[in-house]
Amino acid sequence: MRPFPGPNGKKAPLFSGICRTILRLLMTLLPVLVWTGTVSADQPETVTLQLKWYHQFQFAGYYAAVEKGFYRDAGLEVILREGSPDLHLTQELLSGRVNYLVNGPGALREWEPENPILALAAIFQHSPLILITRIGSGINSPDDLTGKRVMYEPDTDPEFMGMCRNEGIDFDAVIHVPHTWNPQDLISGKADAMSAYLTNEPFFFASRGIPVARLNPLNYGIDFYGDCLFTTRREVEAHPERVKAFLSASLKGWEYAMAHPDEIIDLIIEKYNPKKSRAALAFEAAAMQELILPKLVPVGHMNPGRWGHITDTYQQ
Repeated sequence: MRPFPGPNGKKAPLFSGICRTILRLLMTLLPVLVWTGTVSADQPETVTLQLKWYHQFQFAGYYAAVEKGFYRDAGLEVILREGSPDLHLTQELLSGRVNYLVNGPGALREWEPENPILALAAIFQHSPLILITRIGSGINSPDDLTGKRVMYEPDTDPEFMGMCRNEGIDFDAVIHVPHTWNPQDLISGKADAMSAYLTNEPFFFASRGIPVARLNPLNYGIDFYGDCLFTTRREVEAHPERVKAFLSASLKGWEYAMAHPDEIIDLIIEKYNPKKSRAALAFEAAAMQELILPKLVPVGHMNPGRWGHITDTYQQ
């Protein structure tokens, strides 16, 4: 299998030695998860959070933290920036244009020794990324991907690439179709399969009565975290109390959002102009319950050993 490409098609550096550094940094941040203080309610500090995608329930916890005053109570004024496919998310963080970032664990592939990215919390305990195919496409397992046109993005779909590696798929024999994020391209036959989110595209096809099959990397030994909350060591060292306050308020927002999905769906429709219908947002909220597992583990829980497995997969 080819090395994971980095930005602009360049090969990303291997994680030799970096994995231990990441785990050490994670361990120093674990006490942050139980911190409940504030910065300064009298003079709120303004920070910016870059979202991974367009406004939808995927970011419900951050909307709740704003609306219910959790950030304000922590002495913060938080600006939420909507994401888009053409935005290089990690560079927004590394450049200092934003203070915090929602992204998949693949963001660590752009770890830089001079200003490393740090994971503060894993919101999705399991990645929502799956592969969707049309019924009758002949794709029933990863082995069937050889010679097929697959719409995916190397920079954002490492779970798919890891699944292929685990199954011994010759990745050069998989025909890469650049992702358009348009499910119609699967319907029209421009691709035989496409990477998708368990919380999004299945609703699109089901609501149109189009039967599809799914390949879930989780069933092939790839169990990554999903959306994680990131910052930089620069932010932690310069503003440790602010980082603690932001994380604590964010997790409180997620706990609230998962307990009150209908209220947050109303909020998203009223204030964030989503591209989804109410029914689509409700589908997303229900699917996220299983991925975030709020009743089984604390929201934001991270296991350093699991991060080690993820970084080992990237290196391989």
